[in-house]
Amino acid sequence: MIIGTNKETKEQEYRVAILPSGVEVFVQHGHKVLIEQGAGDGIGINDNAYQQSGANIIDDHEKIYEEAELIYKVKEPMTWEYDLFRKGQTLFTYIHSAGNRPLCDKLLEHSVYAIAYEDIELDNGEFPILKPMSIIAGYMGMLKGFELLQTINGGPGLLPGGLPGIRPTHVMILGAGSAGVGALKVALGLGAEATILDIDVNKLMYISNRYPRARTLISNSQNIEETLKKADILLNAVMWPKSKKGHLVTRDMLKLMPKGAVIVDVSADIHGAIETCERQTTHKDPVYVIEGHPHYAVANIGSLVARSASVALANVTLPYALEIANKGIRTALIDNIPLRRGLTCFEGHMVRKVTAEWYGCEYFDDSNVVQILKENI
Repeated sequence: MIIGTNKETKEQEYRVAILPSGVEVFVQHGHKVLIEQGAGDGIGINDNAYQQSGANIIDDHEKIYEEAELIYKVKEPMTWEYDLFRKGQTLFTYIHSAGNRPLCDKLLEHSVYAIAYEDIELDNGEFPILKPMSIIAGYMGMLKGFELLQTINGGPGLLPGGLPGIRPTHVMILGAGSAGVGALKVALGLGAEATILDIDVNKLMYISNRYPRARTLISNSQNIEETLKKADILLNAVMWPKSKKGHLVTRDMLKLMPKGAVIVDVSADIHGAIETCERQTTHKDPVYVIEGHPHYAVANIGSLVARSASVALANVTLPYALEIANKGIRTALIDNIPLRRGLTCFEGHMVRKVTAEWYGCEYFDDSNVVQILKENI
């Protein structure tokens, strides 16, 4: 199979999907790897390193799409790339389909096999490719929150851990998943007080045992409002379903927070858990202010630590990409149930139920998908 990796086109996205070590693995299995010139520059990996591992360096972005059977990348393609897709091509990347109908429409139009990193799910309910990026988002989101509290950034000038006689910063975290726990580790490590809220008692029990300094609360309106009153940083790590009405934190509830308190939304869901997450921001323009509270809602936080994030991502995506290359996309999807759960669409059919319901279109359930895949082998 021909595998193609582009230089990322999302603004200030420096990560790369494949490392030279991954190229070696593909080549050892008889596959051809195309790497766009400069794809690894953002993390200090030059073209020569890829060439020495067996990759072909391509200086034309569009040519990657023209030749590759498997497009293996980090972030969703940009609008100008949509018509570069070819029928039967496989796209393996973060897609976030429920929030990107134009992309989904083009994937359907071009009969692309689109597999979303974030939707690959193991039998135990874990999301193996989403998890490391979520942890990094929590880490870096919390660090950004503390940074925005600094006086030179217009903040109230609070020290994370305080000092004898000076209270520490108080952090409020919504969601006790991977991102929330990542944020909690940073907050506690810097000496802050931290309260983490979730609807899952088992997650809170784990956190209470693992991080005894953390305060855990069931996520409900009363607990959220009481915690907001002392929260210097509110970090949201809850993914909010597009079809769900309401918000965990409304615009009016911001009035409960201390003056200059910071809101970091690592989920970056527009009008999601945080009503005032009005837009996704970028590393170039990361903050906007509502009701006197800075909001940080960068969707690709992992790019702040692009090298570490690229290594973490490559570690978990490579086995799936290699299985696709070795078996072919149809057989790989039949054999690997977690991979199939990540399927957004294929051969012009929508598969992702949540996305289809949000868009009001038909979708194929798993039994139909398997039947069609077997027919086309």
